[in-house]
Amino acid sequence: RGLGDVYKRQVKLSASSQLNLWGYWLVFTANDSQWSQLFIFKDSLSKQDQARLARTIMRVKYLKE
Repeated sequence: RGLGDVYKRQVKLSASSQLNLWGYWLVFTANDSQWSQLFIFKDSLSKQDQARLARTIMRVKYLKE
């Protein structure tokens, strides 16, 4: 697959995503039940973006369908 195919897929942040001391483990699921993971180090984000990402992860974790 080309990189363009990855960007065209619709993905959703999974409740399996986690916060930790050094950063954020983001787990994405797609409509076809495939998943992918991404780690983002805290120092690569601004304080405001860290807060937004943490709130989003917590919202997804605790408001599971």
